[in-house]
Amino acid sequence: MTRTTSDDGVGEWAGQLCRDFAFLHARAARAGAQPKRRLAELAAAVRAGRTDARWTARLIELLRSLGIPAAEADRAWSLHLGGPGETGAGRRRGPIGGLSPVPAWRLRPPRTAPSRRRRSELRPVRRTTHGRGARVTPLLGQLGTRLVDRWIALLLVPGSLFVGAATVAVALGQRGALDVDTLIAWAERRAQTPLWSHPAGFVLTLAGFALAAAGVGLAAQLLGAGQLLWWLGSWPAPLRGWSACRVSRRRQRWNQLQNQFADLTTTATEDPRPSSDLDGVAAALADRRNRMATAEPQRPTWIGDQLAAVDTRVRNAYGLDLVAGWPRLWLLLPADPRAEIRAARQQLDGSSVLAAWGLLYLVLGVFWWPAVLVGALTWVVGWRSARQAMRTYAELIESVVDLHGAMLARALGIDCPAELTTAVGRAVTRRTRKGA
Repeated sequence: MTRTTSDDGVGEWAGQLCRDFAFLHARAARAGAQPKRRLAELAAAVRAGRTDARWTARLIELLRSLGIPAAEADRAWSLHLGGPGETGAGRRRGPIGGLSPVPAWRLRPPRTAPSRRRRSELRPVRRTTHGRGARVTPLLGQLGTRLVDRWIALLLVPGSLFVGAATVAVALGQRGALDVDTLIAWAERRAQTPLWSHPAGFVLTLAGFALAAAGVGLAAQLLGAGQLLWWLGSWPAPLRGWSACRVSRRRQRWNQLQNQFADLTTTATEDPRPSSDLDGVAAALADRRNRMATAEPQRPTWIGDQLAAVDTRVRNAYGLDLVAGWPRLWLLLPADPRAEIRAARQQLDGSSVLAAWGLLYLVLGVFWWPAVLVGALTWVVGWRSARQAMRTYAELIESVVDLHGAMLARALGIDCPAELTTAVGRAVTRRTRKGA
């Protein structure tokens, strides 16, 4: 509905609005209680003859809230139904209890100053469906912010440090590795070149520096994944002979400690007299054995045996194949155990990436010997952190099986008592492996 700038056009526009009160009532009823109440107030004002400029503004505001387009005239109008001599007989009831207009309309210009509201205030309101756009946009913004923060923390910052160290290595070399004056002179010569003196060249240099840092960061992430596989004992085919030899030696040492511990335990059981010395020796042997592995070694590395020992211990205690049952058990875990396991795994992955940075600095040490010290220290810190993270990770996985293994059996439709037994664990293994 468009309101024109002439008096006749305003009359036709206002009359059409009054004829459409039934339509407005239906729209207001769907919109809620407040628009319906506002429409009833406007209808009451029409019945009382109080159709002034304020009434018109309130009607336009209601139309905007209902999504009905309306255009603004050059000035506001005071609308009065009928003339001075017209009474209630000149009006008829409308379909919603309001009034439909009589044929005669008298338009009186407003006494106040003309309205100066902008035309944009009465433009049609575009309504989004259920506010989906308003909800999706902040979500995408938060996701983008997190991705940028993660990119800066994992790639750009450590990559920038490495690229800076590589630049120093190029400038100084092995002979003048700690010569600060040579580094300052090299930087001054570079600053006088056309590439660095021109603003565009400086911007290109910064862009190249950022790209190089990001590239080195990605290389460190890939190298970190390879470092973790090495720690877990997944060695390539050319090293399988060495891997089998290490597994054999570790298994022999572990079985020797296990036999000594078993002999001491048997002696302490057969001797009725208390012997604190035997208990202390047995505890020391058990500690040495468990520091190597909590089960018979299966991998050539300590970190790999920590994870393999969990599978062995769970199979021996419950008859459960953890490799097949873990994905199902993970889907049933509450939020808190999941968060703890995720944190331990993230620490393990971060430690492997830290060790990868150490390897990269060791490679840089071929051209600049101080990088060897930085690389060796970084790798050792990453290795120690990975050992601690793997110990925590393995203990959490085994604890989850102890506490929630019966829940997995019940979820698979297997009768299970309060605690997981060997028979139930074997039934779960048959169900999860499906004969494979």
